[in-house]
Amino acid sequence: MRVQSFTIVLFLFFSGFANAYQPFDCHEKNSGSHASESACLERMAKNSALQVTSAFNLIKKRISAWDANPEERAAVLKTVKISQLHYEQYRKSQCEFVFSAVNGGNTAGDSRLRCQIQLDAARFELLRDQSDWFIH
Repeated sequence: MRVQSFTIVLFLFFSGFANAYQPFDCHEKNSGSHASESACLERMAKNSALQVTSAFNLIKKRISAWDANPEERAAVLKTVKISQLHYEQYRKSQCEFVFSAVNGGNTAGDSRLRCQIQLDAARFELLRDQSDWFIH
């Protein structure tokens, strides 16, 4: 019973943020034109990266204004910055893996962009939710 409940919760969680970012809509919206689909994915990837940056800046701002002792604030701020650097390295490596697994071809670059959009969606949600921890 616990496994079923956990599975349902995971499904609802992932379907929730998937609705915010749907890189696969680019295919449907562009009537099969590969160039148009690629341009759509590039725009979505740029927007997803900007949203992650925005969420990261928000959490840094909230940590900086957090009602904690200065040493604790500094330690948490340092940790979130390191976390963001590690995320960016992970995203690059994971999406490079996706790119290489496609074995080149016309859709390899699109696969890399879809990967970035999906990972950024998850990172954005996480940072946004965690930034609420630091509201006075």
